[in-house]
Formats: sequence, structure tokens, C-alpha cells
Amino acid sequence: MFGWYVLVALVAYVLCSLAVARQVYGIQRTALITRSGPRGGRSCAEYFRSHDQEHATALALLAGLLWPVALPACLAYRFCKLAITARPPLTPAERRERAFILQERTRELERVLGMAPDAEFGSPVPSSTP
Repeated sequence: MFGWYVLVALVAYVLCSLAVARQVYGIQRTALITRSGPRGGRSCAEYFRSHDQEHATALALLAGLLWPVALPACLAYRFCKLAITARPPLTPAERRERAFILQERTRELERVLGMAPDAEFGSPVPSSTP
């Protein structure tokens, strides 16, 4: 009976290894192809196949075999990246740009709706009085 548990654990480990290796290979392939431009009259994919495929495959195999370490590390990296870069405070230049865009959008909507801004309070009032 113990032999079945070992066999099931090995099959599960191999399946998880293959799944992780496939994901890592896809990520590496996409990154390497988008980073490199066409070289020597060949497309990016052809260049990847002739130069970078072995490196991406080796990295994917290593990550696949070490998935109990690689998977939590990858998840921790993504969580930290998300937590750090999610919503940084706006710089004064970004705040001015947003305010300018909002003012322009408000003016455009007032113009489309036929409203003129109130000179005294800055609030819109209808331009035609009944």
C-alpha cells in the first residue's frame, strides 16, 4: 500500500514539474522574443529558436524540477511587486496633469450640453434663460 502512495506522489510531482516548466518556458520565450528585434534579416522567433531557446528550456527545466521552491518564490515576488507598485502617491506634476485633464473634460461637457460656467462661483448655469 505504501508503494502506491510513493507512485502517486511521484506522478503528481512530475505533472506539477511539467506544468511549471511549460509556464516558465512560455514566459521566458515571450520576454526574449519581445526584447530582441529582428536581426540579420530574420524574424524575432527565428532568432529565438537559433540562439535563446536552449537557455529558456534549461531555465524552464530547472524551475520545473525545483517547483516547490520556485513556485512560492514566484508568487512572493508577484505579491511584493503588486504591493509596492499598486498605487504609489501621485507626484505634484501628476496631480496638476490630472486636474488639467479634469478641467478640460468639464469644459468640453459644458460646451456639449450648452452650459456656461458661472463667473461668480465657478459652477455651471444654463446659458439660455426661459
